[in-house]
Amino acid sequence: MSTATASRYFRITLLRSAIGLPSNNLRILKSLGLHKRLRTVYHPVSPDVAGKIFAVKELVDVSEVNQKLSPGDMRELRRPERGELDATLQQDYCAVYPGGYLEASSLLSTTPALDGTKTTIARTV
Repeated sequence: MSTATASRYFRITLLRSAIGLPSNNLRILKSLGLHKRLRTVYHPVSPDVAGKIFAVKELVDVSEVNQKLSPGDMRELRRPERGELDATLQQDYCAVYPGGYLEASSLLSTTPALDGTKTTIARTV
C-alpha cells in the first residue's frame, strides 16, 4: 500500500435507518461500525471498504479525508463560534403564542436614560 492511500480515510455517516432492510445490509452496516443514525466512522481507503460502502450507498454519506477526527474534534467543529447566534437561538428570542409569533422588537422596551439617550431593556414575557 502506498503512502498516498495510507493517509486517506473514508468518513462514513449513517443517514438513513436500516429498519426493514435485508439482513445482508444490516451485516454490512455492522461490519462498518455503523449502529445508530447520524454516527460517523472512519475507515482507511481500500477496495473492500469501498465495496461495502457501495452496497449501502443509499443509506450513508461518504467523503474522503486526510485524517481521522476524534469525537471531541467533531464536537468542536459543530459548535458555533463565540458571539454568533444560530437560528434556533434567534427563534427563542421571539415568544411563541397560539396566535402566532411576537416580533423580537416588541419584547424590547425603550426607556429614556438620565443623560437624554435611550436605553433598550429586554422584557421577559
